[in-house]
Amino acid sequence: MLRPLGMTHTTFPGTSATIPGPHAHAYAELVPQPIDVTEFNASQAGASGEILSTARDLTRFIRALATGRLLRPAQLREMTDTIDAGAPYRYGLGLESEVLPCGKSVWGHPAAHRDS
Repeated sequence: MLRPLGMTHTTFPGTSATIPGPHAHAYAELVPQPIDVTEFNASQAGASGEILSTARDLTRFIRALATGRLLRPAQLREMTDTIDAGAPYRYGLGLESEVLPCGKSVWGHPAAHRDS
């Protein structure tokens, strides 16, 4: 899927803990101070974390998904046919729709947690 979409800056690092090229950093709040947790063995997260990509490649993927280049129409309908997941969220098959305060609906992937 990566090559046909031209996602040339997306990789699967396996057990490598390094990130090639410029990248943002992530921090975990630990006592007594936050620590940089940017580089770690991403395979520990399984399929949910073992991928490195750029914003440009992710945009290519989402555009292809949303415009029907990746899935058959029936499969895309299943992803976007949502049920109430508690306002303002609606959940489909792997996708979540959220109505923003401005009234616009956006699609994304459910967060691991939300602030209440």
